[in-house]
Amino acid sequence: MTAIMPYFIITYTDGRTERLDMTPRARCKAEEHAQVNGWGSVQDSPQRISYYTAYAASRLKGTTTLPFDQWLDTVADIDFKQPGEVDEENPTD
Repeated sequence: MTAIMPYFIITYTDGRTERLDMTPRARCKAEEHAQVNGWGSVQDSPQRISYYTAYAASRLKGTTTLPFDQWLDTVADIDFKQPGEVDEENPTD
């Protein structure tokens, strides 16, 4: 299936992977969290806000209940994908 929105492929330290859509709700949660916590804009803190967006997507999907810093400690890699990009793990994506 072709993605209709950007998404993340999260690789966890235990070797499992997860696909998380970058939904508008996840983006809004990340933006709000950045403002409340003084991270600045996406231009000021692109990595942290991007990772928080992936975290928010995981929370919204119900795949984590951990606080952000604890969740991030379980992450080995976060790969950002644009719609139409082929995921090497799943070429039908």
